[in-house]
Amino acid sequence: MLGVIPRPLSALQIQLGTLLKLVPVECRDPLLTSSLLTSSEPEQVPTLQLSYDEITAADLDRLLGYAGISSANAPIGLDADFQPHKIRSDPRSEFLLFPLAELEKHLTAEEPRIADLLRALGSMDAFVEARGNAMTAVEYLTAGLITCIQFCRTRNQALIITW
Repeated sequence: MLGVIPRPLSALQIQLGTLLKLVPVECRDPLLTSSLLTSSEPEQVPTLQLSYDEITAADLDRLLGYAGISSANAPIGLDADFQPHKIRSDPRSEFLLFPLAELEKHLTAEEPRIADLLRALGSMDAFVEARGNAMTAVEYLTAGLITCIQFCRTRNQALIITW
């Protein structure tokens, strides 16, 4: 199961723990300056789940091929300008840090029609309503990722991809 989850930067700090010292400074600054406080207002957080039998491996590699996300153990997107960076060298315990803006550019280049339709409709809810049962896994993954990226940017959160 593929999962995409926005996560507060303070929660990511806790997840990384002692590995935080291995994070490049251009990635670490947003993490260290984030507030540990959370809003008391309930908020609808976009998430994405997709079973592997719903999408081909080729489409998954194509859409998440930027910086090796599709083959990384624990990809984490941050709203900062930096080159993708792996923390640790053991594939079983490494984290891949990547910039959200670059993944969004990659998705838009791979599926411009989907990105344009999502922007024209204004929200993932409107996109789902417009596509209905005709929505493909590629459309769901592309539009869902772009929605999660935009959420992370506006709320200063990290994008966590789980396998």
